[in-house]
Amino acid sequence: MSRGKLVVLAAVAVLMVVIFCLAGASAASTEGPVGQEKVIRVFGEAEITASPDVARIVLGVETRSETAEEAVSENARLMDGVIEALKAMGLEEEQLETGHYRLHSYQERQRPEPTEGRDDYITAYRASNSITITLYDLEASGTVIDTAVKAGANQVQSVSFDLKDAESFKLQALKKATAQARRKAEAVAAGAGVSIKEVKSITEDAAGYTPYRVRTDDIAAMEADHPTPILPGDVQVRARVGAEYSF
Repeated sequence: MSRGKLVVLAAVAVLMVVIFCLAGASAASTEGPVGQEKVIRVFGEAEITASPDVARIVLGVETRSETAEEAVSENARLMDGVIEALKAMGLEEEQLETGHYRLHSYQERQRPEPTEGRDDYITAYRASNSITITLYDLEASGTVIDTAVKAGANQVQSVSFDLKDAESFKLQALKKATAQARRKAEAVAAGAGVSIKEVKSITEDAAGYTPYRVRTDDIAAMEADHPTPILPGDVQVRARVGAEYSF
């Protein structure tokens, strides 16, 4: 075979390889990834307002003495008085729950100015105890605090208004969030000129709330004079879901 014919055959072979590769590439790009799903991903959010139906008040009794025994004894006496006063106004045993108890020592300056050669510090002891009060008559919150303070409580640690059946409100918020996710997906599909077919997945992203809390410094200001009733604010319950819809 002559040299010219070999060159022609080689060129034809190269050309066929190039045509085959281009045809294969064209076929792959036309088909696209096998099994790829067409989905719309959205988030749905909802917030509902609920009126609180339970109040929780945390009060404290703190005593100080130069001996641990005196600090503990005085603290117990005052706390017993607080509990008895609350029971006398109609509170049940299950509405009163004692909390943390703590006794610690610290150094306290005995005289305003140091005196050479003398010990100007003493070791003092501080005892603290707390009680959590659960109320279902929310309007009685101010009266309960007044009664406890007069009986010996000297700290108002927190006042919060909560929901007895918080779970049902969270479920309501989740239901509304899911409905919103559906509406958002339908809006996205309509904008794209398609229709959603079915739900592919729905995931709870968050559902919860924060009890309404009263500022304790506001309570302290009310105690200085005749305190007015402590009125609760509404509780906001929020939920968020993630959803996927096929189209």
